[in-house]
Amino acid sequence: MSRKGKSGDNAPLVGFFGRLKQMWFNRNNFDGYGYTRFCKELDAFLQDYKKDKQLLANVEKTSMIKCT
Repeated sequence: MSRKGKSGDNAPLVGFFGRLKQMWFNRNNFDGYGYTRFCKELDAFLQDYKKDKQLLANVEKTSMIKCT
């Protein structure tokens, strides 16, 4: 048996997949998409998401430095 999970164990991952579903999956119609095209579209979304997260992190760091 696996150990009993704690509520915060997978919270970041659940949050990410919730955002993925809201921001990308629900906004697109994937009728007629093959596996390859679907994977390319998903990869492009993930790359943009990563860039946005890095940009946001840099903005937050910069604003904290300016405030102190």
